[in-house]
Amino acid sequence: MLNIDLSGQTVLVTGSSRGIGKAIVEALLEAGAWVIAHRNRTPLTIEHPRLQSIAFDLNRPEAIPSFWQDCLHLLRQQTMPPLKGVVLNAAVALRAPLDMPFEDWFNAWEQSMRVNVGAAAALAKEVLPYFRAQQEGRFVWIASRAAFRGDTPEYWVYAASKSAMLGVSRSIARFHGKEGIRSFALAPGFTMTDMAKDFIDAYGEEYVKNDIALERITQPRDVALWVPWLLSGYADHATGATFDVNAGSYVR
Repeated sequence: MLNIDLSGQTVLVTGSSRGIGKAIVEALLEAGAWVIAHRNRTPLTIEHPRLQSIAFDLNRPEAIPSFWQDCLHLLRQQTMPPLKGVVLNAAVALRAPLDMPFEDWFNAWEQSMRVNVGAAAALAKEVLPYFRAQQEGRFVWIASRAAFRGDTPEYWVYAASKSAMLGVSRSIARFHGKEGIRSFALAPGFTMTDMAKDFIDAYGEEYVKNDIALERITQPRDVALWVPWLLSGYADHATGATFDVNAGSYVR
């Protein structure tokens, strides 16, 4: 039986105040990790002695270096173990139907790419020297089924941004593996989160249920439980891989 014990490491999780991110924080704490939980405006409702939160607006990727320095300061101030993992979960899913006025449509594209790809890649860039110095570090990117099978017309940009995210994950895995750095991605399908509410409102819950192969819609914890395993070292020879967690709605 595998024993996943992350007690000797700290993990930074972006977008951790609700949905999949919140479930990931809970799973990591259960595995013994210390956690720095990034949030934006939504308060964090979890309290734990090994948990610290930090607020930052990822729609300002130019300020990522400052955010990273704040994370390092928190690590030192709280005498936390070394940072060994970063989970890049924060994202926006902006609806951009094709009949939207062009300027609004393009603004949705710019913001989505800025948050979902630009900010995530910028944070990985800042973290890499820290991981190199300790010759160990793991990234987990929360992508999407949409990166592979596409999405409805109003969510083109969401699918495109998640595809781009995978390009960054694979590049890190291929070119930094010998420095002790691993990179993995998870590709959830439809998951019952606040972010999914717009889609449910538009298409209905039965539409979603008819699209999957299992008896119930994926919950955030179904995705989150993969993260401690990916950060444990047991999965290191799968670096660069993307793991589908989509209830059989898309099989590659």
